[in-house]
Amino acid sequence: MSQNGPELTEKSVVVLDAIVSRIPWIVETKVWRELESRAAIGRKTYGVPLCTHNGRDVSRDEREEILDALAYAMQDILEASDSGEAERESRAWGRLAAYVAVLQSGWEVLAR
Repeated sequence: MSQNGPELTEKSVVVLDAIVSRIPWIVETKVWRELESRAAIGRKTYGVPLCTHNGRDVSRDEREEILDALAYAMQDILEASDSGEAERESRAWGRLAAYVAVLQSGWEVLAR
């Protein structure tokens, strides 16, 4: 990785472009707007969009991001419980359960 961001290669593909080409209906969803927003933050931070073959350990990054999401879901559960927001707490439990399921089902793959 260079000081200005990841060092890309001729094999590098912009991940956001790949999402659109492989999941074209996503551009009609709220998820797409959030993806675009996150991509803009990444471009501002690293100077380039998220690309393949960027020198990072993608399995490790993915696993760590899911673990962070699980911790954030628990934070939301605790804060919602403290403020008596039962519906918010229930939604957060659903997210936490989904993250645990992803990690359990794919842990061997993600842990490589």
